[in-house]
Amino acid sequence: MVSSSFRTTRGRTGREGVVAGPALVAAADAAMWVAVMSRADEVMAVTANLNTAFLAPARKEAVTCAARLLRFGRWLVYRVAECRGEDGRVLSDQTLTYARPA
Repeated sequence: MVSSSFRTTRGRTGREGVVAGPALVAAADAAMWVAVMSRADEVMAVTANLNTAFLAPARKEAVTCAARLLRFGRWLVYRVAECRGEDGRVLSDQTLTYARPA
């Protein structure tokens, strides 16, 4: 399992103090990419599909996104990730597919 984290700042929050969704997606994608590249022999893997379910708002807090491998295939890699707030509540859930070059 690989994780990435960030602390929210004023620049990442909207008017109501909620973190922008793309910040959570980027953190999950970064954790996934590191996890794939730590296992792959090649230096290239690209996001083929990424689905996100936003489950709770992230406010001014530390956010951690953890990625877990489901299947590391010859051409495709399937992973899941979830981002959690400081109190442990799930903020978003992602499923990702990475394509590996031929």
